Amino acid sequence: MLWFPQLPSWIRWPSHSTTRHVLYGIIIGFSLSLTSTSLALYYQTRKRQKIAEKFTPRPIELRIDEVVSGVTGLIGNTPLVRINSLSDALGVEILGKAEFLNPGGSVKDRVALRMINDAERLGLLRRHTGSRIFEGTVGSTGISIATIARAKGYDATIIMPDDVAKEKISALRALGATVEQVRPASIVDKKQYVNLARQRAARFGRNDSLTESELLQPSHLIPSPTSSVVVSTKSLHVNFDTDNLEEEEDYLTKPRGFFADQFEATHRIQNRSNFDAHFEGTGPEIWRQTNGRIDAFVSGAGTGGTLAGIGQYIKSLNKNVVVALADPEGSGLYNKVRTFASGASTSDCREGETWRNV
Repeated sequence: MLWFPQLPSWIRWPSHSTTRHVLYGIIIGFSLSLTSTSLALYYQTRKRQKIAEKFTPRPIELRIDEVVSGVTGLIGNTPLVRINSLSDALGVEILGKAEFLNPGGSVKDRVALRMINDAERLGLLRRHTGSRIFEGTVGSTGISIATIARAKGYDATIIMPDDVAKEKISALRALGATVEQVRPASIVDKKQYVNLARQRAARFGRNDSLTESELLQPSHLIPSPTSSVVVSTKSLHVNFDTDNLEEEEDYLTKPRGFFADQFEATHRIQNRSNFDAHFEGTGPEIWRQTNGRIDAFVSGAGTGGTLAGIGQYIKSLNKNVVVALADPEGSGLYNKVRTFASGASTSDCREGETWRNV
């Protein structure tokens, strides 16, 4: 026999009609919630499909039966590789871009090729003129520059700290590059390896000395009446002061010292080749290979060009994509993103260094 407690006189069980109305309200509310959620998911799916329809379903340009143009033709169009262990463990598709398949073994091949191509397009470099490309780096950029410079008919000088692995130095020399090792120094020091690379490019082929103001001159041309033309990546036009074609041709065929300058900003002038290599190359590749079905992009950073270029391209097509920086605690970029600390510019952050001027 069931026993129900006696309720106070002021409490009454709801009538059947009231109970029925409450149940109807719950059912209708649940149905509306389910319907609105389904419509939202359908709208997002259709939006992704419309974006994906703009791209060819072929995931990558195949090279099996292609004849590419030299070493530079092998750069880019690297495959995406599914990382099975992580994908299976986490229940999501995790893909890695196989940039190690570039001829120089890293993503920096794209940057080096873009910087040199841009310099040639702007008339700052001419092949087979004895011109030399200078760069200060502790990373893979040096190997990429040495590889592409050799293929295009330029010499290369790589300046790096003397605590870099011997294997990297041996690889650079095997590629025909001249390697200059210097003591590690702060970015504000004139003898820091990046600053020395800029100075070596400015003094290339000159017997006379340059003043500090000339070394920091924003133009790509520093007057050189006797031997070589000194260039950098900072100017977008070329001005000739010659009066006749013979002098102009002689001027153009002189060997030039070219400072590659992979870092995004120096002396208030921005070098976009690093960014553009990924915004116009790697980013579109990833979007095509995934047919636009990408939820997050994660990358490490040295100069920040890879993260910025790919991230901005993908977010221009889908603003909901998460772009994440994987960087060790204590590094310059980590501190900049996490704390937005003031007192230092992006150029204070260099490969393999902490942020010294915060």
